Amino acid sequence: MNTLDNKNFNPSSDDQKPWDLTIIGAGLAGLTAAITSAQAGLKTLLLESGKRAGGRAGTVEKEGALFNLGPHALYKEGVGLKILHQLGIQPQGNMPQGNGKLVTNQGLYPLPFSPSSLLTHSFFNWKDKKEIIRLFSRLSKIDTVPLNHISVKDWANSFFQRDRARQYFFMMCRLSSYSNSPDIASAGAALRQLQDANGGVIYLDGGWQSLVDQMTERALKVGVTIVKEETVHSIAGFFPQMTITTKNHPQPIETRYVVSTINPKATCALMGEKAPASFMELAESLLPIRGASFDLSLKGLPLPKQTFGIHFDQPFYFSSHSHYAKLTKDPSHFVVHVYRYLTTGETLQAVELKKELEHFLDQLQPGWRDRVVTSRFMPQITVTQGLPTASTLSSDPEVHDYPGLYMAGDWLTRDGQLADASISSAQRAIQKILNHQQQGGAPHSTRKSISNV
Repeated sequence: MNTLDNKNFNPSSDDQKPWDLTIIGAGLAGLTAAITSAQAGLKTLLLESGKRAGGRAGTVEKEGALFNLGPHALYKEGVGLKILHQLGIQPQGNMPQGNGKLVTNQGLYPLPFSPSSLLTHSFFNWKDKKEIIRLFSRLSKIDTVPLNHISVKDWANSFFQRDRARQYFFMMCRLSSYSNSPDIASAGAALRQLQDANGGVIYLDGGWQSLVDQMTERALKVGVTIVKEETVHSIAGFFPQMTITTKNHPQPIETRYVVSTINPKATCALMGEKAPASFMELAESLLPIRGASFDLSLKGLPLPKQTFGIHFDQPFYFSSHSHYAKLTKDPSHFVVHVYRYLTTGETLQAVELKKELEHFLDQLQPGWRDRVVTSRFMPQITVTQGLPTASTLSSDPEVHDYPGLYMAGDWLTRDGQLADASISSAQRAIQKILNHQQQGGAPHSTRKSISNV
């Protein structure tokens, strides 16, 4: 199969109908679903509204620097990387191991990521250290499922007596999940994310676009048809006779199943009056995780050994990704990210946000202004479509009361958050479709289970 633009795509041609599966959105979830379904023998169509695949995993080049959409990292022990390897995808990059700094109102301290680094730390007293080491020692053994409907704040109040130990935990939750809403975030989801984070992260060579390009190439190789610049207008019908209409083609696309990887509210709009009330309620309840990002390319760092920093009790982060990943054409230039985790529902003036981020960078890299090659400031970016909260923890990719429709995306957080959620929910959606086929769905072509691919 191949990549088509919308002008060369004809839904009414005999070789393009009916599709076993049509996927809406070619981000990480859409590409994962497409590869998985095609490898299992399904005739698969992938529709992307943009000019290229990737969604929020895309990368742009600016004056020789590769900027992701804010700071991105792939969890080395997360389910996402395991699934990518199963699909034949091998992301290239390195684990950060730099000289991290803990930024406090009292000054800069070494960043403690282990019990040994904590023992001689001057910012924490021995009672603080005892409680943090207790967290380190118990983290991998915590059963997170019973904690799914308890907030991060409530769990922390029950586990910690010392305020600095509690604030350390909140800091680690911000770092691993990009969320700054401990009052409502699910403790189970946050602790599960910390368990995955223990294995470290990978910064990707060439930015996340390199991963998207690998996945796109793999999708085409296994037979997926990808149509770009094709905006979906509606979803109609139910399995096995579903149809999709698009902006560019009056003829409906005939398909047996649909997987939507766009946000749930947008998917509800595509269903119109047929959208199930339960799914509409879920879509309305989701709270996006957002942040502000200041991305820069610098002619070297004023303090080259100071490659990472996070504020102890304020929502700020800094990292030089170029120390571990190839992100610039000029090897003497460095891509750095300065980031503010936004609280759910928080809106701040862009001018003030940028001043805050610049001030934070001043503390870690004084003199950076004289080294700027180029920069980009984004006052509000969406990190994920849904924060896993103590009251709303979404996991099922099947849209009940709408036979044939499935969802995948970073808001389906059963197996992790961020990219792990996108990738794993896509695989689970396809497995549900294959299970449905085995239970009575008439086959259109030769099928294989995911375990055999």
